[in-house]
Amino acid sequence: MAIASGTNVVVGFKEETTYGVSAGSDANYDIIPFKSASLSLAKTNHESAVITGNRELQDVIMGAHSVSGEIAFDLAHQPAYLKIMQAVLGEDADGADTAYGVGSTRQSFTIYQDFTTDIQSGNAVHIYTGCEFNNFSMSIPADGLIECSVGIVGATMVPATTALDSNGLDDDGSEYIEANDP
Repeated sequence: MAIASGTNVVVGFKEETTYGVSAGSDANYDIIPFKSASLSLAKTNHESAVITGNRELQDVIMGAHSVSGEIAFDLAHQPAYLKIMQAVLGEDADGADTAYGVGSTRQSFTIYQDFTTDIQSGNAVHIYTGCEFNNFSMSIPADGLIECSVGIVGATMVPATTALDSNGLDDDGSEYIEANDP
């Protein structure tokens, strides 16, 4: 199976109600404006070391699979970034009217990468389930943009042929905020 990649991609995420179970396709995903996204699925293979009479491998067994990667972005007032910060801090309150605190709530997300703009057929959408933000870094230069990145670990990835979120809207139905808006 060919793995889609490229720069013309949409990345979105939504909290899962049950760990590892896709959040569904009801178009309530937050679109993440990003500088780079390096999500990937890793699979391990194990070979049997048993020697047979014909010296052929006895067995190759697929082992564990997992998702890992990083999403980097310039900090701005984006709904997706607020939800990412909330998940990183383990805070499950809305945060709209209160200050964020450090909590202990682990949240899992379905994250999708949609390559259908460039690839019109095949498995052009990657759906990652059971994803958690496991680290966060921020660089605050004296002059310039605040650069952030979040590390992601997850359970698995499945390919799909159609996007989960076809309209690019966030949870409240409004277009995502442009970076230069006040």
